[in-house]
Amino acid sequence: MDNVISLNIPESWSDINIGQYQEFMQVEDDKTIESPRKKLVKQLSILCDYDESLINKLPAKSMAELIKAFDAFKQDPNSEFKPVIDVGGKKYGFQKDLHNLTLGEWIDLEHYVTTNPIDNLHKMIAVLYRPIITEGDEFFDYSIKTYEDIDALGNARLFRDNVNIQDVYGVVLFFLGIVKESLIDMHSYFQLNSHQNKQMMIKAMQIVKKEIKKVKKKQTLSKKKGISKNGSGNI
Repeated sequence: MDNVISLNIPESWSDINIGQYQEFMQVEDDKTIESPRKKLVKQLSILCDYDESLINKLPAKSMAELIKAFDAFKQDPNSEFKPVIDVGGKKYGFQKDLHNLTLGEWIDLEHYVTTNPIDNLHKMIAVLYRPIITEGDEFFDYSIKTYEDIDALGNARLFRDNVNIQDVYGVVLFFLGIVKESLIDMHSYFQLNSHQNKQMMIKAMQIVKKEIKKVKKKQTLSKKKGISKNGSGNI
């Protein structure tokens, strides 16, 4: 009797953790892989968490189904900004007070962004998202641990294996946009005078506030729709 091969085929980026996404993109950018089929097999192996040699042995019908499922990953993950993520029942909040970032935070973030943002993605997330210690009733009303009080590398490993890329992709694009628009890098930072530094950080915070306002508006509209659907209250 032939052995039955069972594959867990992901349906969207929500089923893919940060580590898998990093591996996927490394293969995507690998210019040494000349064969499109070889690249496809490698990426399918990553997405399905299955050995390449076994995927190569799949019957043509099964491979066709895999390739069809692969269509969902030809587009980038959704870029919606998500300020709070849940990891194993524990909440982590985005560092929304960029004007209060410490020198250590900026040095680490600048290093991760300028060296290899994809390979360092989980480390960037560990700086930007930290455990929530107090949480209010209002949306975005929370406080997080200081950078000095966390195990950043430990959290990075946790996020890499347990956070899906869909939850954090938006904030990564958001942060990279801040770096680009505000020209925040450590070399230029130390070359500027205090007034210029202050103006640069004000510009960054304006970008943050703009994004937060968008998220709050979406939350308000969502709540209103819920009230209307339940038949309570007026819109």
